[in-house]
Amino acid sequence: MKIMDLEGADKITFCGCRSTRIEQRGKNAWIVKNDDVKAVVRGIAAEDLQIDFDQAVIFIAADPLA
Repeated sequence: MKIMDLEGADKITFCGCRSTRIEQRGKNAWIVKNDDVKAVVRGIAAEDLQIDFDQAVIFIAADPLA
């Protein structure tokens, strides 16, 4: 799945598995479970996304300096 327009209030739901991680590849953040790519968030840095395993969501992390 390619995600092209993720905004601050948007959330991505996922299975909540602890094996899910976010990797930076070029200018995109890849959501990966084990060796399987689940989604690519285009134009977003991996460090800007946060995983909440308890709620099974991935969202844009709030910038504490904003």
